[in-house]
Amino acid sequence: MGYGSNACNVNNEGYVKYKNGNVVRNSGGVCNAPFQCRNCNTGYYPVTSNNGYCKACYKPVYCNLPVCTSSSNYWCEYCVGEYIRNKPGYNVYSGLPNSKVCQRACSWENGARCFPGSCTGNMILNRDCKCARGFTSTNCATATAVPTIKIMHFKVSTQANDTHMLIVDKALGKVKFWTKYTDLANISYQITAYYKPEIEHAKTPNYIHSYYIGIAEVKVVLTLIRDSATADWTRDVSCTNFNQYCSGSLRDYLISNMHRWKTILNNGKFKHADIIRFRVSAKNGGKVMYQDRNSFNAPYQIRHYYLNGKSTYATLDLAFDEVPPTHCFENNKTCSTDALKADDFVTKPNLTVYWSGWYDVDSGIDRFEFNIYYLESINNGPLQYRNMLPATIIDTKLNSAVLKLEEPGPYSIEMKVHDRVKNAKVTRRIIMYDNASVVELVGNKSCRIIQAQPSGWVNKFSDQIEIVWTGRFSNMRHNNGGWLNAVQDSENVAKILDDQNARSIRTIEEMPNVYGIIRFEIARTQELFGTVDYKTFYRIPDDYVLLEKMVFTDLQLTDGKKVTYTIRGVDVFGEFAEDNSSFKIDLSPPVIEHVWLRKGNLINISMHDKLDLSDLIIEWETLDIHSGISEVSWTIFENLTNHNVIYGQSYEQPQGETKTLSGCRRKYRFHSGGPNCYCTPYNGCFHKHF
Repeated sequence: MGYGSNACNVNNEGYVKYKNGNVVRNSGGVCNAPFQCRNCNTGYYPVTSNNGYCKACYKPVYCNLPVCTSSSNYWCEYCVGEYIRNKPGYNVYSGLPNSKVCQRACSWENGARCFPGSCTGNMILNRDCKCARGFTSTNCATATAVPTIKIMHFKVSTQANDTHMLIVDKALGKVKFWTKYTDLANISYQITAYYKPEIEHAKTPNYIHSYYIGIAEVKVVLTLIRDSATADWTRDVSCTNFNQYCSGSLRDYLISNMHRWKTILNNGKFKHADIIRFRVSAKNGGKVMYQDRNSFNAPYQIRHYYLNGKSTYATLDLAFDEVPPTHCFENNKTCSTDALKADDFVTKPNLTVYWSGWYDVDSGIDRFEFNIYYLESINNGPLQYRNMLPATIIDTKLNSAVLKLEEPGPYSIEMKVHDRVKNAKVTRRIIMYDNASVVELVGNKSCRIIQAQPSGWVNKFSDQIEIVWTGRFSNMRHNNGGWLNAVQDSENVAKILDDQNARSIRTIEEMPNVYGIIRFEIARTQELFGTVDYKTFYRIPDDYVLLEKMVFTDLQLTDGKKVTYTIRGVDVFGEFAEDNSSFKIDLSPPVIEHVWLRKGNLINISMHDKLDLSDLIIEWETLDIHSGISEVSWTIFENLTNHNVIYGQSYEQPQGETKTLSGCRRKYRFHSGGPNCYCTPYNGCFHKHF
């Protein structure tokens, strides 16, 4: 290598770009001594190897103009896009704070804009850039936060002055609404979406000129759903300038103009199980204005970029429900739960009612309403509603309630089960309240045995014994008030849910009764020769209740037996009164024996002339060990000429005035025949010698 201006220069040794845009690829330099160069071009340095030349400095990545004194002592004097190093925000790459590297700076260039966000200090992208909350990506231009649908208000109504009008509103805190009105004709809505970014304006990078960040778009989609068919009606809400709020409204839009819905509605009404789905979507976004500083001198050109927004949506459903609540018994006859249960007969005014088995698969059960009706009978006709007590409302969480009755009498307890759109179904139970139920014995009536004599003796054989008690028992209040009469039908109550078919004791049907008595019970006591046999009360068959009698065909008629029947008349509350009737049995006649004539001390003599009658005494023994003697008479006559010639006759006392055997013997101790006494089981003791 020689001396001179080109001795150190190496063509295409490197690539150096100056701020003025000039590119220098040759190393330059001059040789001033063997193996020594000087005055190398900027970006190159002298070395002594290879006879000495100007060598390219080590060039850091993104460095336009490296500067060095040796291979290890280097720095970058001018990075790519570095217009004003000491002024952050004006450089694409920056040699601050370490001039040995060129780092990507926050700038106007795509990928390094760092806005919405802040970039402070030397504004090095990967160190000093912080995206605002709700944004991400290298540009911070992609939203992660969603807007808020602040107002989502729909109104559906009929055409006739909003006769049936329903509000579907997000502010009500539910996502599904229900209606039973299928004649809806108009739809109105009011929509507002809101979004405000969390940006610290004071920390906005200096190359950002201005920005508009808010709601980019709002869309309303109304979908009609029927079975598997769907149809959409869409309306875009006009949102301008990325304002924080974007609102839209529509007033009384005719459903008949929603052409896509016509394929489902077919010019008809809505029907049960249809759904109108209200869907509102909102997307945020923004437009950011920045200075394009790809030049060294102001004024800078203003350019813009758009933010990548994020969408959100809210959905509200309006479903149609024309079907009232259901009790399981209506669809499944094996259902054993009661639609409404209560005691049939109560003695206190507090009535506890129970229910279960109710459901509503559509809008759901809203409440249970109890209406209590006092019943009355007019002219002994069916019981009908007289007046209603104040209604009682019960929450759906409960399955029992205590209701307050007022005056004693029959009541209809109606439970009205409401769903959330005011469809309702009614069930009822008939009950009676009486705090002073009394069964009385009617004074001028009695129980009697048909086969018995007025004296209470059965003296003729019969294959049956019949006891009757016509009109003897009565519950006057129940009878006179018609409390047990049938209950008039109610058009509000479905037959299947009414109090009938033995669902309870006191149903809507008449309770068969006799003067307020619903059943009779009978007990029997038999006495024979000191032995007592008792058969406790049992219910008289229904066939005999209305006849007020009982017939027995199994009673053995034995002389000397005493039978007592005790009749019990019972009302619906179990209150009762008792009466009884007794009879004795004597089917055999009295015994007459030992008839003789006495004259003085002579007995059993014969009479030879009717004149002897004045000196004779007739004696005999008469007894009846079952019922005793009631009447004794005798007659003396002859009948030789086929017609009676009476010589004497008389009626004698039955000689039964004593109650005990000893008393009888005392009384007749001086009788000519001695105290010949006997006692009957029921009528005292008798002297049998006459």
